[in-house]
Amino acid sequence: MITLPGQTLDPNLLALSRQYRELRTGSTSTTWALKNKPMVNASGLSISPLFLFKNGLLLRPTTDYTVTGQTVTLGSAPIAGDTLDVIYWFLAS
Repeated sequence: MITLPGQTLDPNLLALSRQYRELRTGSTSTTWALKNKPMVNASGLSISPLFLFKNGLLLRPTTDYTVTGQTVTLGSAPIAGDTLDVIYWFLAS
């Protein structure tokens, strides 16, 4: 298993987490409100990977986008025909 930076291997926490995928097309906004809050630790740092694709190409975190709470902010606005696809993990309630 490859351990990602900041990844938790706590089986209790992982058992409560759920993977989620959201798609967005046609929007030209640089911000995107996710339906769920990605998993973070007590310091507010992400402890699970978030993968964001634009037209099938993986974007780079902090370079192409940032995530604060449930809001993704893109570095540049998508055009109307772009498809954004995000995959992330969140804690199920």
